[in-house]
This record gives sequence, structure tokens and C-alpha cells, in this order.
Amino acid sequence: MKNLKKHLSMMLVVTLLIVNANMATFAGSNLNNSLVFYETNNGFVMQYEKNEDGQTYYYDEKVVNDIVYTKKYKKNDGKLNFVEELQTSFDKKSNGSVVAVIDNRTTNVVQSHVVIEEEISLVERSSGMMLMAASKEWHPKDDEYYKVTRSTGHKGLSNLTTAAVTFALGTVITGGNLVSGGLAGIATAVVNGGWSNLYYENTTYYPYGSGAGRPLWKKIVKYYYDRDRTNQCGDTLYYEADILTKY
Repeated sequence: MKNLKKHLSMMLVVTLLIVNANMATFAGSNLNNSLVFYETNNGFVMQYEKNEDGQTYYYDEKVVNDIVYTKKYKKNDGKLNFVEELQTSFDKKSNGSVVAVIDNRTTNVVQSHVVIEEEISLVERSSGMMLMAASKEWHPKDDEYYKVTRSTGHKGLSNLTTAAVTFALGTVITGGNLVSGGLAGIATAVVNGGWSNLYYENTTYYPYGSGAGRPLWKKIVKYYYDRDRTNQCGDTLYYEADILTKY
């Protein structure tokens, strides 16, 4: 999990920074004001307003060294009244699952929720060079990379804030550099839409033939609202290894 901070922060910068190099704003369906994001030296910050049960709340969230710090305020007549403070950390288990530990610093109540469960890991194609090119399934954006494996999983996102959901989504993407797609937009759609679960597909592709000077692998991640994976949430995420092949 320690390496996730670097990758997630980098991915959010790439996908969120539209206005300028330091800050960007994005509208959400239930947000009164735009969501604000900016990078820090060891994480990122999100600030946004959200309607809950007819009331407007302001969230000030920051991720520092893989921990999400949240301060929640109720907005009333232009004033912010403090509601609660949360600290959310993530614990990756040996079986691949990830548990979110939510520490309510205001009520001194600690809750744990499994936010990722790996459902299946399927070998789609042999990684050997014996298969004929015609029998392979190719990367949709690069016909020199063929499918090797596909893993699917389930994310339980109940009780997570937008920053915590964003961080949880990023745990699927380990290593490499994001090429296109955005996590924060997916997180906002999930939180504002009241979705408590999300399902994903993570597909790995290897280079065919000599891969010298090319990324060691390329991956595609898709998130879905439904278990059957027919209703996709947000954009498809494309990322690739930052390690080049030597042969």
C-alpha cells in the first residue's frame, strides 16, 4: 500500500488537472459547488459540498501517506458548523482483499469494512510465444499487445467519503503510469448516486514478439455498477508499466 500514494497521486494529477497545473474544479450531480482537487507533497486534497437528506454539508478531505483525513461541516446560513472528523486507513490482506478502517475521532467509534474482494483470476491466453498471432486477443489500442490475464473483483463502498472512495478505487491500479481515464469522476458518481457497491475488471496485456524498449505490460481497468458488468461507471482506465522490456 505504500507505493499506492505515489501512483494514485500521479493518476489524479493527470486526470484532474484541466484548468492549470496546480488546481482544477469539477461539477458533481449533487454538489452545490464544484469539487476542488489539488496535489500536495505526500497526497492530495479534496474539498466539496454535498446534499444529504435535504441538508448541505461541506467536506474538507486530505490524503497523507495513505490515510484519508476528513472534516465534515453542516452549512447553515453561510456558516459552517462542525459535525465530525474521520480518519480512514486501508489494510491489504494476504488473500488480496482490502479493508477500510474508519476511525470517527468525534464519537471514538471505529468501524471496519471490506472494500475490495477479489472474485476470480482467469488466465485468458497463454503467455508463451507458441500461440499463433491469429489466436490471440489484442489490446484495443495497441495491436502489438495481447491479453494474458483478466481478474475481476467487487468493491463495497458503503460509508466511504469521496476521497476514501477515490483512494479505494486506486488500489486496483498498482504500479505503472495512467495513460487515460479518471478516478475522481468515478468516485464522485458513486458517492452522489448512492451506490454502495462497484465491480471491476482488470485485464493485462503483454507485448508480442520483441518488446525491447516497450512497456513490460499494459492494463485496462473498467468499473461497473452491476455484478454482470453491463452498466459501466465512468471512463475506461488505461495504464502501462513504467519498466521497459530488454528483449
